[in-house]
Amino acid sequence: MKKINWRQFLGFLLIALALNLYSCSNKEQPAQNNVVNDITQLNPIKVQGIVSPVSTRELIDLVKRHKGAISIGGGRFSMGGQTATENAIQIDMRRFNHIVSFSKEKKEITVQAGIRWRTLIQFIDQYDLSVKIMQTYANFTVGGSLSVNVHGRYVGQGPIILSVKSIKVVLANGDLIEASPSQNQEIFNAIIGGYGGIGIIAEATLSLTDNCKVERIDTVMKIGAYSQFFQKSIRNNKKVIFHNADIYPNGFDEVRAISYLETNKHLTIKDRLKPNDGGYAFNRMAIDIVSGSKFGKWLRKRIGNPIYYRKNIVEWRNYEATYDVKELEPRSRQTSTYVLQEYFVPIEKFDSFYPKMNRILKQHKVNVINISIRHAKKIQVQ
Repeated sequence: MKKINWRQFLGFLLIALALNLYSCSNKEQPAQNNVVNDITQLNPIKVQGIVSPVSTRELIDLVKRHKGAISIGGGRFSMGGQTATENAIQIDMRRFNHIVSFSKEKKEITVQAGIRWRTLIQFIDQYDLSVKIMQTYANFTVGGSLSVNVHGRYVGQGPIILSVKSIKVVLANGDLIEASPSQNQEIFNAIIGGYGGIGIIAEATLSLTDNCKVERIDTVMKIGAYSQFFQKSIRNNKKVIFHNADIYPNGFDEVRAISYLETNKHLTIKDRLKPNDGGYAFNRMAIDIVSGSKFGKWLRKRIGNPIYYRKNIVEWRNYEATYDVKELEPRSRQTSTYVLQEYFVPIEKFDSFYPKMNRILKQHKVNVINISIRHAKKIQVQ
């Protein structure tokens, strides 16, 4: 019997449904001079001008010369208008993207703030090293991630500040200073998570860790059982590298808990990094259908996900760290957009929080594509 290619089968099914349900223009919005927008395309901001420095000297000179407001942007994935300021000079950091220094022995790397995580991981992968903490998608710039103090699916690691050894910062007066958990500590704590409020991150020195093989394990459960499951099986399990749990809409009463555990098993995925070829038509089609109807949500829960998670794959840690955010991009931002909201809830309050959340979502008929539960370890600022 010929083996069924489940990806093709599901792809054809979803394409057929999509062709019946959707008709979407592929025309992009025309570019506007000196208008900065974030990924949602909901926050266009007119700025005085846009500059793209490539050296720290340029950053310093620009800050010293300019007397008005300055805003800083990288990948522009922060939502809500944080990436720009009206009538300010916008510093686009994406050309400020080089590796400054690296030590395999010390497991550390120093980079310019505009480098994207994908580029950084491609470099350290050849030395069998990996990033300690980052967000799920690798398109963000390092400086942007530090500015919002991101966290990801790394269990027990906390936000990214815990992997930063030091930073170099250009302050509002043009001074270049070095800050770390032990040097200029107040500036260090104010910069990371400070959205560029007191200065521009020029360089960052990050701690690295070993790349390793991870095995994906998943289980579906009632949402009321999740908190106990997390406390017992995930929170203090040193083998768990990544973990998240997805709450299924529109019932919001079941979750799929997904963990990646360190393993010595043979790889089922040989690639060291995810392909960066932009071939995401299938992903976009699936998201279109999930976001467009209740039937799409049922299809994902009852057919799509059971097929996708039918096997426990084994892959490299770096492979799981190189998701491309383009797989979430709609075919046109003129007709639809997706927005991320994030809420921080103490673990012991989760069981009282989610029923209230469910009530609000159902009462207002919010079109939810997915709710992902992550663990952000609480940190103590000295």
